[in-house]
Amino acid sequence: MIKKTHQLTLFLTLLVCSAVYLPGIFGPFVFDDQGSILDNSLIHISELSAESIIGSAQSGTAGPLKRPIPMVSFALNYFFADGLYAPAFKITNIFIHALNSFLVFFLCLRLIDAANNSTQYKYTSPFYLSLFIASLWVLHPINLTSVLYIVQRMTSLAALFSLISIILYLKGRHALTHQHSRFSYTNLFTLSFASWVLALLSKENAASLPLLILLIELLLFQNPVLLNLPRKCNALTRALLTTTFIYCIFTIFTFAQSGYQTRSFTMYERLLTETRVISSYLYMIAIPKINSFSLFHDDKAISTSITSPISTLSSIFFLFALAFIAVKFRKKNPLFSFGIAWFFTGHLIESSIIALEIMHEHRNYLPSFGIILSLYSLIPAKFFNRWKMNVLLGLIMTVVGGTTLLKAYQWSSFQNLSYFESIHNPLSPAIQLLHSNVNLKAGNNDIAEAAIKKAILLDTQEASYPLHYQLLLSKLDRPIPMGIQLDTLERLRLKQITPSTKSILITISNCLINKSCLALLPNYMEWLMVLTQDAPEVAFYLYLQGKGFQAEGNQVAALNAFQKAHEKDAHYLQPLFRIISILITNHQFDAAEKVLSLAELKNKGAKIPLNNALKSVRRELDSIREKKKENNGVSQLDQP
Repeated sequence: MIKKTHQLTLFLTLLVCSAVYLPGIFGPFVFDDQGSILDNSLIHISELSAESIIGSAQSGTAGPLKRPIPMVSFALNYFFADGLYAPAFKITNIFIHALNSFLVFFLCLRLIDAANNSTQYKYTSPFYLSLFIASLWVLHPINLTSVLYIVQRMTSLAALFSLISIILYLKGRHALTHQHSRFSYTNLFTLSFASWVLALLSKENAASLPLLILLIELLLFQNPVLLNLPRKCNALTRALLTTTFIYCIFTIFTFAQSGYQTRSFTMYERLLTETRVISSYLYMIAIPKINSFSLFHDDKAISTSITSPISTLSSIFFLFALAFIAVKFRKKNPLFSFGIAWFFTGHLIESSIIALEIMHEHRNYLPSFGIILSLYSLIPAKFFNRWKMNVLLGLIMTVVGGTTLLKAYQWSSFQNLSYFESIHNPLSPAIQLLHSNVNLKAGNNDIAEAAIKKAILLDTQEASYPLHYQLLLSKLDRPIPMGIQLDTLERLRLKQITPSTKSILITISNCLINKSCLALLPNYMEWLMVLTQDAPEVAFYLYLQGKGFQAEGNQVAALNAFQKAHEKDAHYLQPLFRIISILITNHQFDAAEKVLSLAELKNKGAKIPLNNALKSVRRELDSIREKKKENNGVSQLDQP
């Protein structure tokens, strides 16, 4: 049991450590916040009802499981904050991070206890050792994007339920091996499994949790319980488990392979590059320099072979050497070996074969705990209680916390974020795009243009950058050079249409009705001609083409394009909304009613139900038809 004085120390320490993020609470929504929160009408709820909660839970698009738990939490933030008030969202993230720091502390206590019982090496002062580890973890700037980058609540919630699951498992294991209470361990194991399910519904990287528990069994316990389970199963059960495991691996590989169609790198190249990325993560955790951390790391060059760049080979050698050392010292210092294994296992999902972007700091949210644990485990027991060592550890925490405090200040506004990010990571095209957009809004047109030009030069394949440049020139009422249009068309022909490219195409298509974007219309139609020629089966491109025809005033061509888009993807509802709008404009109310009824029917099986949008259209159409009836009645009364 923890003494009351220790409880107070723990509470105050972790509370103070969490406070380093407070300067960033007034910062902006950024990057993926746009699609998941700002543009997601299903989380913009005005009442707490079963329908609104279910709708928000189903509104996720980030993963195969839709991540319903964080989506519901965003909806609750919106409801109680009465809108998209960023501080409310960020304070919630800080609170979750603080909860996780307490869970890291209690997990440390149990891991140290297990290690002390399984080895001759003894870790002294488990309370203070756990407190130092949890404090450094909560303070570390590697975790800042998991806290102040709002949409990464998905990461912190998955970590929350994963930590709860592991702690419940360890409590259940203790009940099984020491208390022999079948009721207790059955309930605890059931709760642990339920918490794992909640972690998966927060973010799919929680799929690695069983491997983390297996590591605890293998490295920290003398009698691994999990290894005895297969021996108790009959041959049929073992065969079924083996078949299920192989099927899961095959499914993951197939899913991963399909994602490379829109990437500029192959699976092999990503695996090679990730060796350098993992090495960079380790450096950032061990030596947290403020200019190492950034919202984007898209300046990381792709490894095309083991020797190109040569740092790929050195990174492979370094990681293998680290793994070898961890295996070599697993008996002498199990916590060190466990921490290294925890880090590598934590990166199995997001830093291996899945076709994600190359590098993001939030992927270290749980894995970083392993490295911090390993580093602290290297402190000899005889030195840990000496005042000089405590002063040194306190100094380390102050430096790390101060770095995070400065980074949090840099996240306090769009202006600060873009300015400091462009200084710390000047070779990132995504950072240059952010810098351009912020300065355009601030009226610094020359800086905005210079930044987007730099982004175009830094990434010669990504189509979104010249598209952004064309939009900027259009808004500034400047002519668009033919060279920029030709470059844009060439990049679109590469068929690497990334989410960023799709996002800016949507933005421009919505802007075509404004005077500031009319000059883009001819170029826009050329872009869509290229896209629909190369991919005539893609409903999204047909939909965008229809919006172009609509902006031209060619309603017939627009209707045809929207109709084709719906035929290509029967669950893609946006084309139907456009068709309804055109029919209403042309006073074809009966036809609009039929299309609306079809949209309401299709909405029931849609991946992302558009309940609120359909209700709005229904109200509009019913109101128009009601007015029409009233006008007809008045006309009849006026007749002699």
